[in-house]
Amino acid sequence: MSEALTEPLVHTMGLGRSYVVGGARVNALDGVDLEIGTGESLAIAGPSGSGKSTLLNVIGGLDRATSGTAKVDGRDLSQLGARELAAYRATTVGSFSSRSDCCPISRRSRTWHSR
Repeated sequence: MSEALTEPLVHTMGLGRSYVVGGARVNALDGVDLEIGTGESLAIAGPSGSGKSTLLNVIGGLDRATSGTAKVDGRDLSQLGARELAAYRATTVGSFSSRSDCCPISRRSRTWHSR
């Protein structure tokens, strides 16, 4: 009995993302090929500046690739307009930022007492 072939949930081919910083071109992603199947778990690890957040931002629809393709659930993210990307982010992906400046927190000290 043959197993049906299914498209990966996340599929990138030759994914690239570059920025210009101080007049120099920085390749945050360069030719990333990745497949993640439905139900698979994946850890992305690497040193600071190696492109981990950039990869997640492209897959999450928060940033655009400058080359290659990123498909999630069969949708080519490069083909989605601004409204479609907003809908994709609202219905398909969830994101969490570890940046402390994204969510201002009151610096007032609060003490909680239990009774």
